[in-house]
Amino acid sequence: MEMKRLFNGAPLFPSGAAWETRSTANSGCCLIPRGSPSEPAIAALIGEERLNQPDLAGGVVVMLTSAAGAWPPYEHATFRGLCILTPRMEFVWKKDSPVLLPTDGTIDEKGVEDARLTWENGIFYAWYCGYNGKNGRACLAVSEDLIHWEKHAPLPGSINCCDNKDHTAFPEKVGEYYYLLHRPWGTPEFQEHYNMPIRLARAKSLLGPWEDLGVLLSPRENPEHAHDWLGAGAPPISLGDGRFLELYHAACYLQDGYRVYNCAAAILDLNRLDPANPATAVTHRLEPLAVPSPQFPNECNEKLRLDNFFPMGAYRYGENLYLAYGAGDKVSCGAACNFAELLEEVEKHPVCERKQHDEIS
Repeated sequence: MEMKRLFNGAPLFPSGAAWETRSTANSGCCLIPRGSPSEPAIAALIGEERLNQPDLAGGVVVMLTSAAGAWPPYEHATFRGLCILTPRMEFVWKKDSPVLLPTDGTIDEKGVEDARLTWENGIFYAWYCGYNGKNGRACLAVSEDLIHWEKHAPLPGSINCCDNKDHTAFPEKVGEYYYLLHRPWGTPEFQEHYNMPIRLARAKSLLGPWEDLGVLLSPRENPEHAHDWLGAGAPPISLGDGRFLELYHAACYLQDGYRVYNCAAAILDLNRLDPANPATAVTHRLEPLAVPSPQFPNECNEKLRLDNFFPMGAYRYGENLYLAYGAGDKVSCGAACNFAELLEEVEKHPVCERKQHDEIS
């Protein structure tokens, strides 16, 4: 199955402002249906006439663009910009200044990083890592108009007992709970988080408090690698009846210190979830699904010594899945594939219960 790069691997949006000079990789997005409560806010950005053009008849893709650079009074910080795409990820519009900035004296004073975007009933939720130059915590910013954001930084609950990032919420409530993927990180002295598995949390409100349940997916160690780890990627896509498709990153250091980030896929069934053992919800797992390729130069970064295909936002449109991904820690790109073929491919890789037990032991 081919994960086709869109626009021959070119960036999804133009860049070049001072606040974007270092990188525009790792931009999150979501598809907003036409006629939604958010339509007036989108029209206020791009105009009614543009909104009613045929290429937006099937919906509007809202993207929180990633940006790193120097922008007075901020030096070497990361920001979130805003752009609009068609459902086929064609560029429509981009704001000329950031919409989500660091806040002095808080956990995000040096960075609003890796924001995944979800949407519910006219409200946008940006799940980002707040970084202060030393530590990172799982944070959230909420907006109705995409310009003014209310921060919840850090999020309350046991998920933020240590450094944490790569978190994103599921698109809908299951039973009485919302669920969240998150990925703490640590040092060799803190082995529980050093291997960086994806963990599962739950809350009765998207604002928390978020209760960490434990390990959902552990990295599959490869003896040819110096270190393997995982991280949540795009917000999960609902398959109906409590089942979800998650595209995440499976990464490693090679023995020479070179880093590689691949895109992987898992099917999660929350009907099977044992809160005491979140791995019970994983029914299928495919690693890798897509890998960075020198055929697309943006995905390889010799200067930083890494190759990167980093999933950030995904949605279904027509017969296809569309994916926004960070390429080479440089830019944000798009890819697409047939959704039914993707699901069929992932379902060829069931996770047996014995193997699940071994991976979390």
